[in-house]
Amino acid sequence: MTDAHPSGNDAVDLDVLRFDGEIRLELELVGQRMVWLSISHSFLFSAFSVEVVARASAASAIRLVLRHAIPLIGVVSAIAVGLAVLAAQAAARSLRRERAELEARRADTSPGWLAPGLTRSIWILRPGDLPPRLMPWVLALTWDRRFDDEVGRQR
Repeated sequence: MTDAHPSGNDAVDLDVLRFDGEIRLELELVGQRMVWLSISHSFLFSAFSVEVVARASAASAIRLVLRHAIPLIGVVSAIAVGLAVLAAQAAARSLRRERAELEARRADTSPGWLAPGLTRSIWILRPGDLPPRLMPWVLALTWDRRFDDEVGRQR
């Protein structure tokens, strides 16, 4: 009869794999949020451009609302995605630290052991974190600037 609960190094191996899955999930969420941000803001920029070109004709109430609503939606969505990305990256960092501790515990009992394809580094590429950290805030500032320009134009 086999034991249903692994023990010793087998339990650590399963925990490391579980952490790998959780880290992967957090990083995939960051990627999905960035794709959503890029696509949604491309639509917002398109709508804003159409509204700017349409200004030459008579101003309507809808156009006036869009002139202020589009940049506001851009700022709010960029900030929301920026905060969500920071939260996911913080969760991934925490999971990586816990994973590294498990890996170190496993290495203490079995020298030379390492999960397949991994090194003793903390399993992170810092430059890869830069675009998701910056892009939402750059977009928020861009939209904020557009909103300020529109408000200034109304005065």
